[in-house]
Amino acid sequence: MMQSQQMLGKSASIPVLQRINHQKSDLKDRQFWQNQLGHIAKINQHYFEITEVSKEGIVSLVNRENNQEKYLLPLEVNPAVVALFEDKTSEVSEGEKIRLTTTDKDRNIANNDRGIIKRIDDDKLHIELNGKLVTYQPQKEYADRHLDYTYAITSYASQGAS
Repeated sequence: MMQSQQMLGKSASIPVLQRINHQKSDLKDRQFWQNQLGHIAKINQHYFEITEVSKEGIVSLVNRENNQEKYLLPLEVNPAVVALFEDKTSEVSEGEKIRLTTTDKDRNIANNDRGIIKRIDDDKLHIELNGKLVTYQPQKEYADRHLDYTYAITSYASQGAS
């Protein structure tokens, strides 16, 4: 999208995770989970695809890192450690400004930090964030999919950006 408006470099289509807004009480509801089939649940630091919800309300999940199955009961879910996301695809280009949509403790980068894509190599994005060059691999790492365009910031996200 930005490619035609500015002189940007090489581009790539990357998978990104877009947060699904919900109330804490939604996570206790069987029907809510039924509506999330195919979406991604981040539980603690692990990413799971929501694959099935039984009549009894048991939610079946598949770990996207190792393909192991896990089951959870909505009434026992701790909302503090669960976030839901939808898989999307974004087109990004070298020179484009992007922002992180979650905190990356390993790289010492905060939610809503903004950066510039300096280089795209195969499945790697080299992004200048906070004065340092960091490498993201959204094709391989679910944790590296928390990226969005800086011009697509929501009013909710902008409240924490100042």
